[in-house]
Amino acid sequence: MPICLKEIPLTRLSSAMLASLAVQAAVLEAATTRKPGLVCMDTQGVHTDMDIRTLTASAFSLHAYFARAVECGRRHAWAAPDDLFRRLRPLGRRAENAMFAATGGVNTHKGLIFSQGLICAATGRLAARGASANAAAICAEAAAFAQGVFERDLVPLRHTTETPPAQAQQLRVGRDLSAGEALYLRHGAAGVRGEAENGFPHALLGLQRLWDESARGDFNRAVLHTLLALMAELQDTNILWRGGQEKLHAVQTMARRILESGGTTTSAGAAALAELQGYCLKHRLSPGGSADMVSIALFFRLLLES
Repeated sequence: MPICLKEIPLTRLSSAMLASLAVQAAVLEAATTRKPGLVCMDTQGVHTDMDIRTLTASAFSLHAYFARAVECGRRHAWAAPDDLFRRLRPLGRRAENAMFAATGGVNTHKGLIFSQGLICAATGRLAARGASANAAAICAEAAAFAQGVFERDLVPLRHTTETPPAQAQQLRVGRDLSAGEALYLRHGAAGVRGEAENGFPHALLGLQRLWDESARGDFNRAVLHTLLALMAELQDTNILWRGGQEKLHAVQTMARRILESGGTTTSAGAAALAELQGYCLKHRLSPGGSADMVSIALFFRLLLES
């Protein structure tokens, strides 16, 4: 049976406990070593404005938000999904302010605030209904909240300007565009909104990979291999933003090659990982979207073990 279908007794977990698991997941992802381009325990990757201390401070600053998201799901267990989503958004904006206060203005976890917030709210909602749920059911509940957000947030942008997509990074639509909005106009990328609407398929893929890899006993290797598996498949908008389609495709190909070589413990796999690390450093590429999905996979792993 796929691990995403294993039942989790949610009713015995408090909002604070669930929030703590979400924070732990973010810290575990950050602390994993040898990740291409990303902040690790011993390196800043391509990021000159953050390190492991910044990411840890950011993760702990989000504890209150994750708890509020769980409580929002509990209090509105029978509300319409889009009503719950509207209630979550102002909580997410407050969380961003808390993150920026903790990091001195550095954007460390903006994507995770959106994704993990939905997952926490879905977990709280199912718990309030007295359900023993599995990771797939939690993701499906989160997807119900997010339905229509892609069309509401992004599709109307195509009707507000005639600026060519190639110039979308400089585009203004009465304000500066976010990276996600610009990438939609330039590449049609659905980004984290599309991932949420589709039920976080890459987080579930990551959970299965993490579970299988963890059986081998090296947890750092398990998380790293999970990251590489997601980098090989995900249209990571962080890489797309920094490097465009060509470099995204190159990163996906190199990540796939590492895994096809037997992973990072084989000589061929270790050489391929070094090549990918060098490529990311040279071109300033950071797979932050993949890292966010790893954090959610870790959250589910911790939830299954709690």
